[in-house]
Amino acid sequence: MNRPLFLSALLTLAWPLSAVAEAAAPDCNMAMAGSGIASLPVGQMQGLLDGRGLGMAKAAELNGYPGPKHVLELADELDLSETQRERSQRLFDAMQADARALGAQLVDEERRLDRLFADGLARPESMRPILDRIGSLQGSLRARHLETHIAQRELLDRDQVALYVELRSALRRQNGGPMHDHRGHDRHHGGAACGGDDEAMHRRHHGDPGGPDDR
Repeated sequence: MNRPLFLSALLTLAWPLSAVAEAAAPDCNMAMAGSGIASLPVGQMQGLLDGRGLGMAKAAELNGYPGPKHVLELADELDLSETQRERSQRLFDAMQADARALGAQLVDEERRLDRLFADGLARPESMRPILDRIGSLQGSLRARHLETHIAQRELLDRDQVALYVELRSALRRQNGGPMHDHRGHDRHHGGAACGGDDEAMHRRHHGDPGGPDDR
C-alpha cells in the first residue's frame, strides 16, 4: 500500500475509535470541560474549593490517626466527652478554613498553567514558576490535613483510637474494599493492629466525586 493510502486508512480507522473512547467516558469529558481547566476535573476542583481531604490524609487515616470529621460522625460510638467534641469540632473547622484557602490558591495556579498552554505561550521559563507554586501549595495543603490527624489522635485515648479503627474497618468491609493493616495506633498506644480503610468507604461518607476524603 502506498503512503497516502496508508495514512488515509489510518485516519479512517482512528475516527470511530476516538468516538468510541469519548462515548465511553462522557462524565470525565464533561467534568474537564465544565471546570474550565483542562487538567483539573470539576469534581476535584470543587473538592479543593470545599476544603475536602481528597485522599491527602490517607497515610494518617490508614495507619490509625483518626480525622476529626469521622471522629465527630462517630462521636456517640466513641463516647466522646463534651470537651473532646468541642476540641474535635474546632480542629475540623480550623483545618477546613485553611484547606479552603489553600485549595482556592491551588485552583488559581492550575488555571494559570492551563491558560498559559491554551494561549500558546508556554515556555520552560514561564511554566516552572507556576509549577513550583503548585508543588508548594500541594505540599502545604497535604501537611495541613495530616497535621490535623496528628492533633486529633492526641485528643483521644487508646481505647477510642482502637475502636475508631475497628469501626472504620467494619465500614470498609461493608463496602467491599481491600484490607489494610492499621499498625500506626499500635505503635503509638500499644494496642493491637486492626483493619483498614479505602476509597469506597470515603465515598460512602461524603459522596466525593473527586476522590476520598480523609479528615
